[in-house]
Amino acid sequence: MSGLDDLLGGVFGGKGGGNLGGLVSGLAGGGGGGNLIGMLLPVVGGLLAGGGLQKILAGFQANGMGEHADSWVGTGENKPVTGGQVREVLGDDQIAQIAQKLGVSHDEAAEAVAEVLPKVVDKASPDGQLKPQAEIDDALGKLQQSAGATA
Repeated sequence: MSGLDDLLGGVFGGKGGGNLGGLVSGLAGGGGGGNLIGMLLPVVGGLLAGGGLQKILAGFQANGMGEHADSWVGTGENKPVTGGQVREVLGDDQIAQIAQKLGVSHDEAAEAVAEVLPKVVDKASPDGQLKPQAEIDDALGKLQQSAGATA
């Protein structure tokens, strides 16, 4: 299980090893973009939990961006996505909810998710295969709890 703690630590620049509280604290106190990313952590956790990661990947596939999703899961270089592409997959309602939670514009929310999503998927699939959903959900739950404790 600590593998996903390390995964999330690696995504967001923390040390991993179960130190998600310190990771979130460091990001939330980073100011500027780091603050936005720190605020985004629990939101991304909510998006990806409960099978959400697979739904998002399927959404990219269905919208003709399968090569992007495949690159994140695979072991090669990750193809970047734009905020517009994220908005196309998640939908305006989901982006609006994220923007409201973060207190930013819809465009800023979509861009923030576009920056973080490929990294999360890449780290959740270190060997070219996604971790089991239960492991992903457990790590994301811890992330959300840690973010709530530091907010």
